[in-house]
Amino acid sequence: MQSGCNLIDTNSNGGGWKRFYTRRFRRIGIPFMAWSIFYGVIFVISHNSDLDIDWQEYITMFINGKYNGHMWFFVPLFALYLTIPFLNAFFKSASVSVVRLMAYFAFIFTSLLPFLFALFKIDYFNGAIFPLGSSLLLYGYMGFVLIKTNAFTNVQCYNKLAIISALIHFSGMIFLMNVLNGSERLFTTYSSPTCFFMSMGVFLWFKRKDWAKYIGAIHLSPQFVQRISSCSFGVYLLHGFILSCCRRLHIGLDNRYFGFLIIYAISLLCIIIMKKIPVIKNIVP
Repeated sequence: MQSGCNLIDTNSNGGGWKRFYTRRFRRIGIPFMAWSIFYGVIFVISHNSDLDIDWQEYITMFINGKYNGHMWFFVPLFALYLTIPFLNAFFKSASVSVVRLMAYFAFIFTSLLPFLFALFKIDYFNGAIFPLGSSLLLYGYMGFVLIKTNAFTNVQCYNKLAIISALIHFSGMIFLMNVLNGSERLFTTYSSPTCFFMSMGVFLWFKRKDWAKYIGAIHLSPQFVQRISSCSFGVYLLHGFILSCCRRLHIGLDNRYFGFLIIYAISLLCIIIMKKIPVIKNIVP
């Protein structure tokens, strides 16, 4: 949602697509290839003689970011970036009612219906997916629609919907896990309606807050916060490797209450250092 909010620009001209794609490739494409190679090498070394896969599977894992499970998000991110120039043209001329209609259709065909069909164990015909909402594209353009258009303005309603969705989400997971033996996966997919509404509520809550006031209250400089924020993408890419190293060295940082803070601090320090190294800084944008 944040990517869609930041990158969809109805004031851009159609000729800017080449510049847009070039910048996105440098920021996302190059890091994706570099980190896929890095984690691919780690994967081969760590499995050593236990591997029993052919070269096609190596390529499949590389393309889909499967050498590191945390890199799954690259694929839907690529889909969003490829679509943004077309979304710019669409949102520039579309009326508010058409924008609402697109959001409704995308939600129904890519979130609600697949969820209901899976709940009742009915095969869902993927060809029925609404083209402008396939994969996680719905999240991307809803970030733009919620903040920069007047299509959906009842923020209080969406916040309540997010809370209700959270209750249904977690109680549903517990119920299905205990009654239907592992079917809680129905709720844990990002396309589920409950996950979508929770995401929307969290996104709106963060976007509507006056964070400058809070930062000033705890005496943090905006430059410091911005510097830490600029490392978030790199931290996300690196933390899996740091966590794996800790496990191999039998350093117990898996604790959910404090371990993640140490992992974050180590990853952040590494990224800050990497950003100062020529060439290497290009893979931690």
